[in-house]
Amino acid sequence: MDASQEPIAVDPVAKTQQIAKIQLSVPQFVLNANEMDVYVTMYTEEMRFVESQLVHIPPDVYKDWGTDDNHIINYVLSQLNLTKPPPPTEEAKS
Repeated sequence: MDASQEPIAVDPVAKTQQIAKIQLSVPQFVLNANEMDVYVTMYTEEMRFVESQLVHIPPDVYKDWGTDDNHIINYVLSQLNLTKPPPPTEEAKS
């Protein structure tokens, strides 16, 4: 089998997995840039890979980033229609 051949078409199959964790990375950091792309890898609770994609950080979001990474995290989550769970309550911690 030739690994460079075109992918084989199949009938579409709906598959769903629960995304429980994400990891963000910057594939390329350019000095003096005013925008960038963030590579987002999504995992199940057991850290099994689900999917990955790039999310573009436009200039208006990039300039407001400052030193608070939550600004970028929240933007990426909103672009992917994901939300963070609420912080655990005192009862849940014990």
